[in-house]
Amino acid sequence: MKGYIEERAVEIANHIIDNNATVRQTAKQFGISKSTVHTDATKRNDLIYIQNSRRFDFL
Repeated sequence: MKGYIEERAVEIANHIIDNNATVRQTAKQFGISKSTVHTDATKRNDLIYIQNSRRFDFL
């Protein structure tokens, strides 16, 4: 996954959590579609979590 997409996915997740924002509000704030917000907040953040957990398996 490209770096800017990972960064956006994390920013979106943080925005939703910090502001208790809806998908619609988040899409408007970031200037992207509701579908993109949903994909970033679910699928991409899951993938980022899995990738990061693999990085720290040796700990």
